[in-house]
Amino acid sequence: MAYLAQVLASSESPKQSEITLQARELLLTGLDVNMVAKKIGMSYLTLYRHFKKTTGLSPKEYALKIRLAQAEDLISGTQMSIKQIAERLGFHSASHLSLEYKKARGISPQLKREASTESGGLKDMFSWRPEAP
Repeated sequence: MAYLAQVLASSESPKQSEITLQARELLLTGLDVNMVAKKIGMSYLTLYRHFKKTTGLSPKEYALKIRLAQAEDLISGTQMSIKQIAERLGFHSASHLSLEYKKARGISPQLKREASTESGGLKDMFSWRPEAP
């Protein structure tokens, strides 16, 4: 949501915002960046420049960042194996997910899962209520 707000609040024209949103949605489906550019009707280089300007990241960096965030949620909040998570999120293998996750987070997915389990797993942020005075 913060990303959407950033795009809508930016100085982009409505057409530029639409391009960014379309590219974002297509990248999250796991499509190759070249295919995303083709579907939007622009060259790879044009899409790269546009995306870098509007998000601060290359299309590949952005997609990887989102997929790693999704992986973190699945690692901490489900019993899915690392292999199942990798397959679900479009990584080549469990080892590929582990490598990228460790590069980004500084800890392996398995150690993250163990730490989450020890701390009680996912916290329900909506279950907290202020104490009565």
